[in-house]
Amino acid sequence: MSILKFKSRLDHFDYLVRHGITGTPKQCAKKLGLSKSSFYRFLEDLILMNIPIAYNSEMKTYEYQEDGKLIFGFEFDNDLESDDLSKI
Repeated sequence: MSILKFKSRLDHFDYLVRHGITGTPKQCAKKLGLSKSSFYRFLEDLILMNIPIAYNSEMKTYEYQEDGKLIFGFEFDNDLESDDLSKI
């Protein structure tokens, strides 16, 4: 899977989770354009990334166990001194 496709799926999954509309694993897989087994691999990757995600069987949706959202990108290190920047 290309990194852009992964980012797109990650963004879509985050939207579904934050709005409580993922549905069952099979439904969520379909919404993300994945097979059920690929969806479980996708979830496994998220868990390996320490994303606090769990399935709520009562609500039939995935939810974050902590407040937050997924972010995919680059975080600038604001602690760099100006001398350090000139060396880069």
